[in-house]
Amino acid sequence: MEKQKLFQTVWKIANDFRGKTGGNLLQLKDYLFAFIFYKQLSHKSQRFYASEIGIEYKDDLEFNTKFKNQNKYTIEELEDEQKEMLGFFIKPDFLWYKFIQKIKHNFEISYIEEVFNDLSKNSINNKMEGLFEDLNFNSSDLGREQNDKKSVLQFLILSLENIDFDLGNIETDLIGDLFEYLLATFSSESGKAGGQFYTPQCVASLLAQLATVDKDPKITVYDPACGSGGLLLNIVKNFGIDNIDEVYGQELNHKTFNLARMNMFLRMSKGNKFTLYPGDTLNNSQIPHDKKFTSIVANPPYGVSYEPEKIKASNSPIFNNILNNLPSKSNGEILFLHHMIHHLSDDGTAAVVLPTGVNFRGSEKPLRKRYVDLDYIDTIIMLPSNMFYGTNIETFIYVVKKCKDEEMKNKIRFIDTRLLGKTVDKQKKFSQEDINKIVDTFRNNSKVSEEDIQSYFLTRDEIVEKDYTLDINSYLRLPRNDIPSLEESIKNNEEIMKKLNLLFEKIKENV
Repeated sequence: MEKQKLFQTVWKIANDFRGKTGGNLLQLKDYLFAFIFYKQLSHKSQRFYASEIGIEYKDDLEFNTKFKNQNKYTIEELEDEQKEMLGFFIKPDFLWYKFIQKIKHNFEISYIEEVFNDLSKNSINNKMEGLFEDLNFNSSDLGREQNDKKSVLQFLILSLENIDFDLGNIETDLIGDLFEYLLATFSSESGKAGGQFYTPQCVASLLAQLATVDKDPKITVYDPACGSGGLLLNIVKNFGIDNIDEVYGQELNHKTFNLARMNMFLRMSKGNKFTLYPGDTLNNSQIPHDKKFTSIVANPPYGVSYEPEKIKASNSPIFNNILNNLPSKSNGEILFLHHMIHHLSDDGTAAVVLPTGVNFRGSEKPLRKRYVDLDYIDTIIMLPSNMFYGTNIETFIYVVKKCKDEEMKNKIRFIDTRLLGKTVDKQKKFSQEDINKIVDTFRNNSKVSEEDIQSYFLTRDEIVEKDYTLDINSYLRLPRNDIPSLEESIKNNEEIMKKLNLLFEKIKENV
């Protein structure tokens, strides 16, 4: 099956699943991801058994017969070997083909719970411990009566059974690509709520490349607001897993944290290179205070609130030197930048998405002053509006280095990308050519002035003179790049007229 058609088929299953439950698509996504994850790991496990014993794995009946009759290995020996090779272990009785046999006939929901509980307890270094604890197979979201719940779960599982995810090819990243597609589509459908766990692929790719420019192999990577893991996995994809030593992340939302763990396990072999933590990064960071990273990326939530009293009481070495300069409690985004700077190695690069207010609000001025005076801010990239799901606020990428290139010392580069990208379904997206152009401009330490991208340089003296504002409009008269094209204006007007006509029809009906 063609990849895109396969993705659309799975999306149709997700919508049909929602239709049968009448539930919220965003809440139901976790069941879909969990069963896809389990199916993929089960087939990996079955391939392992077949390879070790020397039998064919594709024919389930033949596999079952020969596996029962083999005496080459004990189950205990296979468990140790499988954990070492794959990072997890699935008991032969819990392989997908046996699971399906049970689901096709009479089963209890407790059986599904048993399968997932067992999987979560059998991974190397307990990487999957508690992975499915947020999944409630008895949830009222699945139906009011027990038989209703069993019926919709059976529908979802058997629908996925009918799809071949190209599982015969152990090297394929099809499942990883499917996760990416589903996350993007769920986010698009869910608007602002979807933006909480997913960064658009083009922005994720740009951040990953900015944070790894001119880096030597064996980098260490971190995302303090990792969502479903997309930014970290973009670095893995762009830089190569063999060139990365460690991947760390922390995520506040527990369901999203577990989704990130599934995503990582699918994309990073046996999962021995990644470490993810749940919890509040600002108030309760799980990363050792002295841990440093060469590449840090983040797209923290906008308008994030935090508790200054908690930070002051925590005696954290991350914030102890700025306790008298904390921003207002409703403007915590800049504290993610501070957290990232603390964990950045001397030769490292951090790239973080921040809202426009960070550039000029008085609340953040003491910290802006600190970073400008320490000469940490290398580049500020102005992004087009409507880049992110559920919001059209202006956003910027801050690129930070503790040891800047000689020609960049005591200055900050501004890159205006607002003319780049195309609007697709009301959302602005960068092409790969756009991303390459931005990264090339970032590499170029001289002024760039092209039709669709410009770069400007401000000295520290100029910024000090303007009282440490980093709003580029305070220094330069930039062209208005946010004015829609004639084609976009016509399309927007047509959509407005359609909505008005529908409204008028409803008014007429009620008169």
